[in-house]
Amino acid sequence: ARSPLTTEIETITQSLDGKEIWVATLEQGLFHYSTEGELIKHYKRSDGLADNNVRDLKFDRTGRLWIATFDGLSRIDSARSIIKTWRYNQGLGGSLASSRIQSLMQDRDGLMWIGTWLNGVSLYIPQTEIFQEITSQSTTNFALPASSVPGLFVDNDSTIWLGILEGGGLVHYDLRNGVLKRFVNNFDDPTSLPAGAIQNIVRDKQGRLWVATGS
Repeated sequence: ARSPLTTEIETITQSLDGKEIWVATLEQGLFHYSTEGELIKHYKRSDGLADNNVRDLKFDRTGRLWIATFDGLSRIDSARSIIKTWRYNQGLGGSLASSRIQSLMQDRDGLMWIGTWLNGVSLYIPQTEIFQEITSQSTTNFALPASSVPGLFVDNDSTIWLGILEGGGLVHYDLRNGVLKRFVNNFDDPTSLPAGAIQNIVRDKQGRLWVATGS
């Protein structure tokens, strides 16, 4: 069956085998399609999805789909269509830093980086299945300049680029050494980072880093 979307689309991703399409929406949850456009399944909160406001999607190396929503993190084992969901649990160590999640990225070591709206980054450790926090309250050199992280990019050397709101700018980060460098807008310097929220970060084949901002 075909299902026309009647809400804003946040992102689209393709399965690792290239045979299926997943569409994240602002209000109607997650749509799973064949590449011919046939609806396979529509996932909503009532189906176990963390929330109908889906912000980002990322497949890990094993083919599991991670789903960032504004009320928790979900993961679908597409082979069995089983949904697992995590939310922030105040006072419980190893839980998500925040349930309002904006961005996802997996690094070379298999760690899943989770950018939140309210409390920095959560790092999912697959060996222990717990979360490690990287926030503005972390120890010196490892602390982020602000709490909202809509942009994540894993570089070729496994360092991380973080796009941070509230004047945080662009932060180059390493798990061993913390913040390596920070780039912010300087009104008097036309070569500085543009003002506005960082929406996306990529590196091209020539090695140049591209940063999409809201202005």
